[in-house]
Amino acid sequence: MIYVLREVPGLREFQVVQEALNHIRVRVVPQGDMSPAARAGIASRIGALFEGDARVEVELADSVASASGKHRYVISHVAEARVSALVGAA
Repeated sequence: MIYVLREVPGLREFQVVQEALNHIRVRVVPQGDMSPAARAGIASRIGALFEGDARVEVELADSVASASGKHRYVISHVAEARVSALVGAA
């Protein structure tokens, strides 16, 4: 996904957040205005990676850096939930 997003013109920053196995949220910081068609194009290209089996949302943001200023390209809440479940089961 990172390579797909790096090829999109006009993106200053981006971040991919996996909310669930079939739900991807793409946070983008455009260099200027971003049309709804451009956002739909991003969603389509990312969705194609999942063969249409994922819901992809593209969200405009002012910044994708964390409170500490670090920039994580990919965040998976699915992995965090699995680790929590495993730790809770132990």
